[in-house]
Amino acid sequence: WQHWSLNPIELVSYRAAFTLNILSKAIENQFATMGNLFYATLTGFFTHSDARVLVGQATLGQVHSITSTIFGPALLDFGIVGMLIQMLLLGIILKTLHSIQNYKKEIFTAFYGILLAQTIIWIETGPTDVVVWLFYLIGIFLIIHFLRGANHEI
Repeated sequence: WQHWSLNPIELVSYRAAFTLNILSKAIENQFATMGNLFYATLTGFFTHSDARVLVGQATLGQVHSITSTIFGPALLDFGIVGMLIQMLLLGIILKTLHSIQNYKKEIFTAFYGILLAQTIIWIETGPTDVVVWLFYLIGIFLIIHFLRGANHEI
């Protein structure tokens, strides 16, 4: 499938261009997967399916694992509005945890660091890993836990 004979500098350039090309195809094919990518992300561990293969099918028409940046899967599933909602929610969760960890430290700093690192990885690969979504869910629970505790301190 991929037989490259590139030097390291060419490889970095090629990889970035390839991923942006896939994003361009995701923009052209909005709603192509109609929520199946997100479903495959959440259930893939149990059904032995790979959401990135669905990205390859939707963008290239080939059964290969393909990454499409943080925007691609949401565009393929839910269009531009879905992508904007995804980014808004990720931003709210990250900003809230950042503010809490500045104030409280403890476990909040650890989870903020994990989420930030995984989100940076998602910039290239896309949000197609159920484990990271579970970390986001734990982050939401930590925010709720903090807010409940803050109400008792007032």
